Amino acid sequence: MADSMQAGTSGFSRLIWDGNSNNTIDYTMPLIDFTQGGINSAIAIRILFNDMPGKITLNFGDGTVNNNYTLTAPDYSNPFPIDIIIPFSAWTGVDFTQIRGGGMLVDLLQSEDLLIDFVAAVNPVPEPGTLALLGVGMLCLAVYGKRRINNAENQGMCT
Repeated sequence: MADSMQAGTSGFSRLIWDGNSNNTIDYTMPLIDFTQGGINSAIAIRILFNDMPGKITLNFGDGTVNNNYTLTAPDYSNPFPIDIIIPFSAWTGVDFTQIRGGGMLVDLLQSEDLLIDFVAAVNPVPEPGTLALLGVGMLCLAVYGKRRINNAENQGMCT
């Protein structure tokens, strides 16, 4: 981890994961499947606090292609964290089933405070069709229960 922050100055923080210290990919490192067999399709970053917008650059490489994605962390001070979900497709050409290295560069302004969590690779959000099917099923159960109560009352079983 490199850090250029000093009191009263602007600077950056950089985290590199590649197995060595010279900013190159170590090809002897084992491959990591961020998709977990196709289950995950994105990276999530959770912003817990940020008093000024600032740039965050994420870098991933598979040994052949190394690519960056830069986002601006929004100004955010709220008791509830905000998740930023970035699809793997944002890193053009990188095979997330065979990741060899990566990094994160946070470029901060002089008066910026940023608190984030790297959440990890995430599952896709359920499709609206799945949620609609669940809702219809719950509605059917409610109607069935109401009819059952009405039938019992009509037959004099309930008072």
